[in-house]
Parts: sequence; C-alpha cells; structure tokens
Amino acid sequence: MSSLAIITGASKGIGKATAIEFIKNGWIVINLSRTSCEIEGVVNFILNLQNLSVQNDLAAQLECYLKASEKITLVHNACHYISGDTLSIDINDFKTSLHANIVATVMLEKMVIPSMNAGSSIIYVGSTLSEKAVANCMPYVVNKHAQIGLMRSNCQDFSRLGIHACCVCPGFTETETLKIHLDSGQRTVGDVTQHVAMKKLIQPAEMANFIYYCATNPILNGSVLHANLGFINY
Repeated sequence: MSSLAIITGASKGIGKATAIEFIKNGWIVINLSRTSCEIEGVVNFILNLQNLSVQNDLAAQLECYLKASEKITLVHNACHYISGDTLSIDINDFKTSLHANIVATVMLEKMVIPSMNAGSSIIYVGSTLSEKAVANCMPYVVNKHAQIGLMRSNCQDFSRLGIHACCVCPGFTETETLKIHLDSGQRTVGDVTQHVAMKKLIQPAEMANFIYYCATNPILNGSVLHANLGFINY
C-alpha cells in the first residue's frame, strides 16, 4: 500500500514546494486547489473548498486513494486572506473567511480522518499571527488562532488512533502571495526583513522540508512550531 499526501493549495508557494518534497520521498500527492499544480506526478482536484456543495463529489473522488493508502498526511496549506478590523470588516466577508479557513477544513477532515491508519498525520500551516496579532488583520488572526484550537482538539481526539497533528507557523517566506501583499502595501522585502533576526526571507523549499519532517515525526504531536528565522517584535 502507498503513502498519500493531500495538500490544499499546492499549486504555488509553500504548498507547491511541499508537494515536491512529498513526491521526492515517494508519496502520492493530491492537490486540492482552484488552480492546477504542474509538478509531474501530482494529482489535481480543481475545486473551491469554500463551496460545501463539492463535498459529495470530492469524497467520491478521494475514496479510491484513501482506501489504497497505508499512511495519509493531510496538509492544510490554503488560506483565504482578508484584512480589516472589527469595526471595518463586512460581516459577510468575515463569514466567508471563517467558512473558507475553518469550516472547509473540518469538512475535509471529516472525509479523510476515518481512513487514517496509525502513522498518519494532520499538518496545519499557520502563521506568526497564530499566537499574536497586529493591527488591521483581525479576520486572519482569528482564523489562524482557531486553526490552533482545531489542531489541539484533533490531537486530543485522535492520538489514541496513532494519528498526530501539529501546526507549523512560517515567518516571511519568499512566495507570490508575499509579493502581492508587499506590492499592495507599497512595502519592500527590506521592510519586512527588519522583523527577522537573520535579515532574510525563508525559501518555500525550507518550509516544505520542515513540514515533511513534522508529518513523519509523531513526537511533535500537539506542537505549535514557529519557523521564522527569529522574529523581532518592535
């Protein structure tokens, strides 16, 4: 039987690098995303997890892969990002954010966890803001904090089955998403690396290597692991 990695948002950035890392180690990799991952060997399921109506079709598509897998890792990498504070945020946008980042995550876990054998894992890709906050990022902060709560709950509920869970919290990583955020805020790489002790960005492959390590090492069960090159909080 094979080992299976299901990665949300594996078409770019950390998710894409993580797909490469798992394939390099002989795993079957499924990308769940709105866009395709062009890495050879990746199985692409093109969909929007925000749409709960996809769950029946997705469950049917995943079934044969889940049944054929001795070990399964589920990597929650995709994230729906909006900024704002409590007073400025549109409530419907906030609900969409919660649905995309938390409700859809639970929906996917309900499909996958019943097929997980001992040695399987659930990895959450969090953020520096999983355990702190900055101004004008309320929806993102709330979602990333909630993600840790979900991880800790699953750790308590499924460790007895030999399934481990942890949350990896990257710092500033050189991805397309970071570039978009920097451009939108008229900031530079130099601006953000002022908050990094080592004065550089993390490479996606570095994060992917760490995610793979976490996925295959049960000793990290229940851990929140900050990988940020040393964060400087001014």
